Amino acid sequence: MKFVISISGNRMIPLNDSSFFIKKDVYIGSIAEPITEDFKLITLDFISYNVTQIFRETSISENVISFNYDKIAKNLIFLLGTMSNFPEYSIYIFSLEKGIIIYRCTLKNEEIIGRLFSNDYCLSDGHIYYGNSCIKIRYDLICKNDKNVLYSED
Repeated sequence: MKFVISISGNRMIPLNDSSFFIKKDVYIGSIAEPITEDFKLITLDFISYNVTQIFRETSISENVISFNYDKIAKNLIFLLGTMSNFPEYSIYIFSLEKGIIIYRCTLKNEEIIGRLFSNDYCLSDGHIYYGNSCIKIRYDLICKNDKNVLYSED
């Protein structure tokens, strides 16, 4: 019998049995807040490992709160938020195939923010599954490259 351990959290998301994404905060000197957040892909081999830089978030006003990986669409989804008295939240969708952010949007819906914040959902092919509910992300419309259309969270 073979056991495969799968652990995920807000700093590590598995890609497959031998690879995972990690979030690493980057600090300079004795500054208490990170100046940037790196997202790396760690690939394990029998006697070695490989680290690949995937994405770097350099926003001063926003921090990455959580992220998840869509294995079928090969996209990373990031929830970003401001740490102020009146927090604002955004979602970024980063395409691993293209190496760019394909979508960003400010979020207002508290149910969506709470679900992404908790990281308590399953993400597959643009569908966010939780409980008996599902949210569909329309990758087909996002990737159309129609600059005249703005898509919101609804």
